[in-house]
Amino acid sequence: MSFYKEYYLSDNPFPTTPILDPSSEDDRINGAIFNSDIVVEEIESFQSKIRRRPPLIYVENSDFIRGVGKSALVVQQWRRLREQHGNVTSIYIRSEKKLKPADFAARFIGNWHQSGHLWPTVLAALDAYAKETSQGEITPAGVEAFRKAFPHLPLRPIPLLNFMVYNPEQLVSDLAVWAHRHSGQKLHLDLAQVFFQSYLADPRSFPDAYPKMLRKHKWDDITMLTAIYRLMKLGGYEYHYVFLDQFEDIVHGLSGKTLITFNTEMRRLIEASIAQATLIVTLHPGATATLSSDEGGDITSIAPLDQRHVVDVRSLPKDSASLLAKSYLDHYRISESSPPDALYPFTSEAILEIYEATHGNIRACLLAFNYAIEKGVDEDFSVIDGGFLADHHPHITGRVSPEEVVL
Repeated sequence: MSFYKEYYLSDNPFPTTPILDPSSEDDRINGAIFNSDIVVEEIESFQSKIRRRPPLIYVENSDFIRGVGKSALVVQQWRRLREQHGNVTSIYIRSEKKLKPADFAARFIGNWHQSGHLWPTVLAALDAYAKETSQGEITPAGVEAFRKAFPHLPLRPIPLLNFMVYNPEQLVSDLAVWAHRHSGQKLHLDLAQVFFQSYLADPRSFPDAYPKMLRKHKWDDITMLTAIYRLMKLGGYEYHYVFLDQFEDIVHGLSGKTLITFNTEMRRLIEASIAQATLIVTLHPGATATLSSDEGGDITSIAPLDQRHVVDVRSLPKDSASLLAKSYLDHYRISESSPPDALYPFTSEAILEIYEATHGNIRACLLAFNYAIEKGVDEDFSVIDGGFLADHHPHITGRVSPEEVVL
């Protein structure tokens, strides 16, 4: 039973809390509802920059306004690239306060590991090793059987003896040397060793195994990330896109020595990723100001806050307000129902009034639409027009202030 049936809706289409969580099953907040016609220029700008592969792309609003849909745009581009099969990866990471650049690197590695993106390197290395080494520790027939048994990342111990590998330690050592040599000696031998050792024994052990090696050498995860980039290249991957949503939450508020340290380490992360990956970060006005300061220069010296690196996400155009509302209404419209109008229970007049009241702020618009639907249900499923908004101003537009609706 739907409480919204009189509105020809299966549920209130608009989010009660205007956040974005791609992992949620609720389509109102996971980015599933998205109308590309609203952000045509932004998408064109985004995709042209992705095609050029700069080291860093900023997604921000140059008018210093929050809640304009940066995260929704980021999620759509992440999903679009993820659906493209082949030699490119696309990962999404939601930033958290107090994360450091080395923590980002650890999350990149963990994401690729969990999604199985590191396994092709193992298969490619075994293939090449068996072909190049006539008296090696595994034969071409053994590799073929291994491939058939484990075409994808196995989440269990690997019985190498089943593939006529009688000296696993030597095989691991040989593969590490092979990877070191084929990477132009840019891959540290110990890091290649710990990779193959864990992946050929029990892949699940890798996230715990490599930090021990890092501590031994007093390295950090950025050093390991550099190694992983080399290993993935050997596995056939050409390039990577990493989306860091809510990056502004980390940057905003940093100052002095803390900001200098963060930017120095962030520069290391960016430099390690040059020609390997593009990092895409979201910024709000405060974070942009922080990066524009003298202490923030390490990042902007590599990727200036200019048209080559910035995707400017503008406020909702007036003529797109109805498109925004309709996209959500259509998603929750009861199938085969015949509402009086595509915007029902709203009138176009009401949509524009909400737009004006919220100054075209998408997040605030969605919240006001939600309040209007709920108040409409309370009032015996009234049509939501200009008069309705005026009568119930304290419960709808009066409850929403774009400056206060902050994610």
